[in-house]
Amino acid sequence: MTETKFEPKRKLPLCSVFAIVLALVAALAAPCGAEAYQSVDKYVSGGHGYLNASYLVIHETANPGASAYNHTLLWSRDDTYAVHHVMELDGSTVYNTVAENRLCWHVGNGNGYTIGIELAHATNASDFAKQWNEAVKWAGDELRTHGWDTSRLLSHYEAAQRWGGSDHTDPTGYFAQYGKSWWEFKQAVAAYLGSGYVAPIAPTNGNGGTVASSTTTAKTGSGFGGTYRCNTGRLNVRTAPSMSGTVVAGYSYGQTVALDDWYCISNGYVWGRYTSYSGYTRYIAVGKPTGGYDPNDYLVRVGASQFTTAQARPAQSGYHAGRYRVAVGTLNVRSGAGTGYGVVASYHSGQTVNLDGTFVTSGGYVWGRYTSYSGHTRWIAVGTTSGAVYAQRA
Repeated sequence: MTETKFEPKRKLPLCSVFAIVLALVAALAAPCGAEAYQSVDKYVSGGHGYLNASYLVIHETANPGASAYNHTLLWSRDDTYAVHHVMELDGSTVYNTVAENRLCWHVGNGNGYTIGIELAHATNASDFAKQWNEAVKWAGDELRTHGWDTSRLLSHYEAAQRWGGSDHTDPTGYFAQYGKSWWEFKQAVAAYLGSGYVAPIAPTNGNGGTVASSTTTAKTGSGFGGTYRCNTGRLNVRTAPSMSGTVVAGYSYGQTVALDDWYCISNGYVWGRYTSYSGYTRYIAVGKPTGGYDPNDYLVRVGASQFTTAQARPAQSGYHAGRYRVAVGTLNVRSGAGTGYGVVASYHSGQTVNLDGTFVTSGGYVWGRYTSYSGHTRWIAVGTTSGAVYAQRA
């Protein structure tokens, strides 16, 4: 029988044990990076130039139920609206579609400062809850990668307000659909950066937000006050300038209301204020924050000097539905077919837009129509009646 000798076990020095314990504690305490979401490279475009970004912008696709993967397929055919990243409906996958050092056209005049991610629009609370948690993690991980804090984290609406050139308000309405707000998202990202933990949420098919968390500073003395006429079938009156305010009354199409010289923006709407006959302060949504008058507003000011689309005449033949490329430096997007309408966004040379085939002439210009991501009708001047060309078929 062969005798086997066993080496006696050596005791580790106390200092070595202490070092190991410290290493384990540090490893457990360190904030975790991406855990559940999977990052997949699926590049669809080389972008539209060099980018040295300093902000991160959160979007939502405004395309309910369409998967992130389907958006990558769409962008691979036409990269006009491609964004750097897109997250799946349930947050399981983030597709990296454009390199972060390449320019994307996603926030109007803020394109040259920002990296963007689109959140695919979930259609049920379960998927939304999963996506919310993973989006918080992804945003935190992305900020940490760049050495940024949440002061560099913007919604599309905030980016549009900061730089202009866009009329979008996402993801405010999407979050509100499930009882959440942009403020809550940003707070959750800040908490994740500090702890590496994301608190589970219980979304509802609710009305979203709170007045304190989602209302911007109210503005007075702006000339906002006056008599307004209801421009929609039914418009709710609430106890607060927020979708969480209790509905206490309503206006029907054609009815008028006298608003104070006061307004604020909350939950993706411009809110006006008035005092009811009973002496209570009431609030009513005037429309989306487009930066000016819009024919789709819920309340239209009585007696304001505004063009109407009825003043426009159908354009002569030669214009057809399709993709048009901007042929001038900057081309304004307006809320109606005429220079009397407010400028709500802009396109730049080389960018494209899909026009729906409705063309009219007004004020010496030929106007083409399309529907924005926010669902509003928009118009651009494709040229003049004398023959100048501002946008042509791509």
